[in-house]
Amino acid sequence: MSEINQEGPENFAAFEAAILPAKAATFRQLDAEELSEALSELPILFRDQWDFARLANAINRGLAVAESPWSELPRLASRSNAAKLLRKQAMAARNLHQALDDLSATAVWRIIQFANDKDGSEHCLSQAPEAVSFRRFGNAKDELAWLGWFLEAVATAIPPTRRWKDGLERERRIIWGWALGAIFEAAFSQPAEVNEWRGSSGSGRSRKPTEFMLFCERVIKLAFDKGCTPDLPGVLQESVRRLRANPPAWP
Repeated sequence: MSEINQEGPENFAAFEAAILPAKAATFRQLDAEELSEALSELPILFRDQWDFARLANAINRGLAVAESPWSELPRLASRSNAAKLLRKQAMAARNLHQALDDLSATAVWRIIQFANDKDGSEHCLSQAPEAVSFRRFGNAKDELAWLGWFLEAVATAIPPTRRWKDGLERERRIIWGWALGAIFEAAFSQPAEVNEWRGSSGSGRSRKPTEFMLFCERVIKLAFDKGCTPDLPGVLQESVRRLRANPPAWP
């Protein structure tokens, strides 16, 4: 196991001032007594200088940081017309491209004259326009066709609303696990480990969930009033992978 950062929660001073008050409404602040009761059956021992009061403080601050990217989640999750809006803009780009392609010869010549005046060039009708501004106009017009295609492709790639919400919720729980993994390893004398437990109603291995898995489920239940995490091993395996790749400087 990699070395665990043992610095105290004072490293959260900036986060506490800037993030914690704004995020308090997204989850319920936990206290030492309820954590002691919820985790009483887990075979875990505190490291030196840790107790349930410090654990509650670290969890409240860690979840505030984990929740900070998700302040827009309700608005994002409800944006079911995203594909419709993108297709509208894709159509607008294609229509503008077509309209510029259909400009009259007089309008095109006025554009050439303006570009020549702006760039200090001189051309007659029989010469190919070379002014930088006119070349930029032509390139921009061509890019409108690409923009229309691109926005349409983005709209087509957006999954149905339910799948989008499920994906956002899974990512949110992965970040919770990342924060709670750092806290678990700092507070207790064991690493954050995950096995392939699937529960009594699922298929797969029947090994009991690890202490870290139980810790996460119970903390999430208390803080967010959320039920069991779908694919708990897969979610927390990704949490631990990110923790190893990018450990926070706390708790």
